[in-house]
Order: sequence, then structure tokens, then C-alpha cells
Amino acid sequence: ALALIQSGQVDWTHNFVPNVAQAYISKDAKHFHAFYATTAYPISLVFDNTQYPYSLVAFRKALSYAIDRSTVSKLGEYGYAPPTDALGLGGIFPSWYTPAIKSAAKAAAVYNPEKAKSTLTAAGFTYKGSQLIDPKGNPVSLDIHVISGWSDWVASNQIITKNLQAIGISSKVALEPDWGSWQPNAMSTKNPTLLWQIASQGSPYGYFMTTLSQATYTPSGADASNTGNWSHFFDPGATSLVNQWRTSLSTSAQKKLFQQAATMFLKDQPIIPLFIGPRWSTYSTKYFHCFTTPKNYYADPIFTQAPDNVLNFTRICPGGQAGA
Repeated sequence: ALALIQSGQVDWTHNFVPNVAQAYISKDAKHFHAFYATTAYPISLVFDNTQYPYSLVAFRKALSYAIDRSTVSKLGEYGYAPPTDALGLGGIFPSWYTPAIKSAAKAAAVYNPEKAKSTLTAAGFTYKGSQLIDPKGNPVSLDIHVISGWSDWVASNQIITKNLQAIGISSKVALEPDWGSWQPNAMSTKNPTLLWQIASQGSPYGYFMTTLSQATYTPSGADASNTGNWSHFFDPGATSLVNQWRTSLSTSAQKKLFQQAATMFLKDQPIIPLFIGPRWSTYSTKYFHCFTTPKNYYADPIFTQAPDNVLNFTRICPGGQAGA
């Protein structure tokens, strides 16, 4: 893909390009552009919460403390994907946060390996030398599966696995050769993996629907691509809140429900948000223009994302021009 866009054979992609200014834009500064939108949902570490020890809340919270999100963002994602808090909505819905939610979400994502260890030992985990042992007496392992060609996720995964090793978890990067090898197990979360969270951009409602509500609960081992409930989890209390939200037209009532749902999310930590999932877009204005840009952000720039792709394909203009 990089070779094709550099040579001008392809006008538009949504691939991550490391050092995009040098690798792509510099090849034709008048026409080659990149827009990595960060008004977006998080990429998270996800696993099947019905499976032990992922089923233990303390284990999930300890993982949040164990991962150095800043380094993952800086080195793994080339600085293009900002680190998130433990709620993961600061990039797309910052105005919904109250000071209390902001503080709690930030605190739950602070890189603190020692707190991760103490959280685990308080929950019955022990250590045999440097190896973490679960309360049932088994060594803890957590291999994270990603596609070998997704260079940013591979690099991020290398950092994450080292972070997990530092608290005694046997962990390695498990590379899958291509989408076809990764996708079936990823969408059913048969393997721990990194995954994006997709929901409505209108409000946080969809995020809580997919991560906390029984309405989207997908049984263990089943494909969750239609619901986004990758962790096979629901919270009965949160389900009630989401149901109330669905029928409310009051913004103030919705914001109160948000505070309650966010508190429950942080209590449960069903997934581990790590960094914003940028909406990657590299595009050439040599033959077309009117793409989504920072100054003209009319739709999600990833052209496979419905229904925004309808806006993209009907607004992009024929004819080349210099500039974004």
C-alpha cells in the first residue's frame, strides 16, 4: 500500500504510515496529504471476560496499571494516537466528563507496575520467583494476537507484552499472517487481542451499549462483530441505565446517566482502553479534491465506514488541485 500511494497509483488509503511526512507527503508536497483524525474511540486490550482469570475484575484493573500507555503512543503509534484514560472516551466525548469522572479515569490508567502487583496480590494472586501465579495455582500467561503487517499494532504490542512481563505475566506478541487468519478469532475474542471500539459519534450511548449492556451480550466463542461486545460481558445495573438512556430526550438526564455508566465501566473495567484509534487517511489531490480535512471535517475519513462513506463519495470533487 505504501509503494502504491508513494508512486501515485492509489489516491486514497486508510493505512497507518509511520513518519508520514517523510514517507508519503514529501514525495509530492503539493498533492500528497495525511489527516489522522483523533476524534475517535479507543483501541483497547480485549479478551473474553467469561474466561479465567480475565473474569476477575482485579486482574483487569491490574493490567490497566501495568501498561505504559504514553510509551505505547509515542513509540508504537509514532505519536499519532494519543494515550487514553481507563474510560477511553476523552478523544471523542471530552465535554461529557465531569471532574470526578476525569480524575477517576485518569487514576485508573496511571502507569504503576507496583500498584498492579499489589492489586493482584490483594486479590489472591501470588508470585513464584518472578512468575505471577493465579489464585488457582496456575502461572499466568497472556499472548496478544495481532496481524504481522499492521506495523503500529505490532510495535505497540511489543511494548505491552514487555509491560506485562514486568509484573510476572508470561506474554509474547502472537503474530497472525493476515486478516483472514486474525479476524475470526479476534471478532469472537478467542484470543486476547487489540481491538477498536466502534459506536455512534452522536453520544457515548453506543459505547456503553456495546461494552456494558445485556442487549449486546454475545456468548463466549461467538462472533461479536455485529454488536461490538468483544469482551462477552454485561453489567445488570448498567443495562438498566442504557435502557433509560435509549428512551430519554433530555440532555441533562443523559449526562447524569453517562456519569453513572462511566462509574460502572471503571468499576468493571471490561476492556482496557489504551490509545485513540485514529481515523487514518492519506490522500492525493492530484486528480480529486474535497476530501475530509482538519478544516473541512464533514465525515469519518475511513472510506469503509458506513454511513459516512456515502458523504465522502458524494462530496469528493473531480479534478486536481494543489493543497489539501
